[in-house]
Amino acid sequence: LWRDISNGKPGIIKVWNGKGWELLIPDVESIKKETLDQVNKDIESAKTELNQKVQSVEGKAQEIAGQIVDVQKQVNGKVDQTWVNTQLKDKADKSGVFTKEEINNGFIGKQIYETDKQGNVQKFKDINTSIGQTNEALTQKAEKSELKKTNEGLSQLEQKTNEIKTTAEGTKQTLTELKTQVDNTKVTVRNLIRNSGDFNKGWGVFQNISNLSVVDDAKFSKALQATVDNSTSNRWPAMSSPIFVVNEDKEYILAMWIKRETAGVIGQLLKFIDSTGIESNPVVGKDTEIPANTWYYYTQTFKAPKGSVQAYITPRIGTILPNIKFWIAQPMLTEGNTDVGWQPAPEDQVTTTDFTKKTVEIETTIEGINTTVSNVQNQQGKLTERMTKSEQTADGFKKSIESLTKNDTEISN
Repeated sequence: LWRDISNGKPGIIKVWNGKGWELLIPDVESIKKETLDQVNKDIESAKTELNQKVQSVEGKAQEIAGQIVDVQKQVNGKVDQTWVNTQLKDKADKSGVFTKEEINNGFIGKQIYETDKQGNVQKFKDINTSIGQTNEALTQKAEKSELKKTNEGLSQLEQKTNEIKTTAEGTKQTLTELKTQVDNTKVTVRNLIRNSGDFNKGWGVFQNISNLSVVDDAKFSKALQATVDNSTSNRWPAMSSPIFVVNEDKEYILAMWIKRETAGVIGQLLKFIDSTGIESNPVVGKDTEIPANTWYYYTQTFKAPKGSVQAYITPRIGTILPNIKFWIAQPMLTEGNTDVGWQPAPEDQVTTTDFTKKTVEIETTIEGINTTVSNVQNQQGKLTERMTKSEQTADGFKKSIESLTKNDTEISN
């Protein structure tokens, strides 16, 4: 026996067989190295495969996001507002359901409009079928698009398509359903007051307030809370909004929710600023008595005075009590004299899109039947893809399921 320590201790035991030295026990270090190398290769291979799958899902998400924009443009483009206005002409009650049908070169289309009392389209359906034929293929396609709008700035879009393509090689049928929900896309009027939903910037103390803070509210999600100073004199504690641009002689409407801890007077004072920076308040507010701890909806119309270029609002209460609180929520100031309900300034809006796309693809050829079911979903920033494939041939049946989920930096397969 020979203990070979040429490569370091503890060495390797070898035995003489009459011709040469051969290992008596396995070379553990060598085996460990080979195993580790193989494991590292497997890890790298798995990482590469996973990255490819993630890139594939991200690519599909971008493709679907593009489809959503395209379909919205298509649907909005098909809503012929001029035609709807013609149908609504001379009607006292503007709301109604109107149908428009078209037949042209093998295309059969039907558009259904639902309008509110102002004549605005709130719901739109587009249903059409078409048949196309070339030397290579015959294509039949049925499509339905539906767009719904709500007062909360929510657009829901649904598109369903059934397409059958027949060629000399076989038949391919594709059924697709795309559902999307897009928040905060309504920009029918402009709220001139910035940060009117979260109050995170630009709001301050005008007078007689010791503390100003943003608080959670069950009715409005967020509210701006003011704590009155500790004086007992008769005064008007007030907060101030961010400054906004106005045009002289233009008519505006202000609306906001206001609440106070004790019963008493609420109101507001408009402060106008001219081109030299001088402030004035020629527009009188509407002081109103309200009960304690009750949200009151305050509205006021006014014209911007001559020479004014900017303005801000100062919601306030009248009191002689120290350390009491009052709150405001969802202030909105817009051009015109019609109260259309609160919405944030366009600069404050964040668009979020949730979508689900389901696709069933059935391909029939002389070799067999291939079926692919795909479901790609994006909900609150989490992207999920699930795919089921089945292949049926004369030789047998094969089925596989792949699932991939990506959520920010966390990836699992």
